[in-house]
Amino acid sequence: PLRNFYDAIVEPVRSLFRPRIDSHQKWIQWRNLVVAPVTEEVAFRACMVPILESTGMNALCVSLTAPLLFGFAHLHHAWLNLRQGHRFGNVILVTTFQLVYTSIFGAYVSYAYLRTRSLCAVILCHSFCNAMGLPSISFLKKDSPLYKQRRSLLFALFAGLIGFLLGLFSFGLPSAWNL
Repeated sequence: PLRNFYDAIVEPVRSLFRPRIDSHQKWIQWRNLVVAPVTEEVAFRACMVPILESTGMNALCVSLTAPLLFGFAHLHHAWLNLRQGHRFGNVILVTTFQLVYTSIFGAYVSYAYLRTRSLCAVILCHSFCNAMGLPSISFLKKDSPLYKQRRSLLFALFAGLIGFLLGLFSFGLPSAWNL
């Protein structure tokens, strides 16, 4: 079981930090870990959050509106997938899922930006999120080497999510939240 854990979890994470030989892969990493986090956080946090605040919106509305715009800004992926010949139903499903998780992530970094007013912090958070990606649930497949540990892994996944949320809100809501 320990070797399976290493192969399925540890090795993929370690491979993120090893230099890649393929120049195309290096560009993709540069885009995902530097260019996208910097440009998106400048546009959606440093520019959009203050503009939304200047309209008189309270912090809660700002932290829910900016992420929706952030999520909608990723809808161009649907067009790219359709052009690559993917089935329309699959494109809608994938695009909806991406809209939801980019909006949730956008709400988190909007909240972090409102709490810290640190563009650097949200850029680093965005870069880390892009490096880690979404948690893999491939251990739920019967042919997975981690299938026997699926209950423990699901428990750990949900416990981590709950712990994250509890930790996030234990810092308190921004004073400007005005609920």
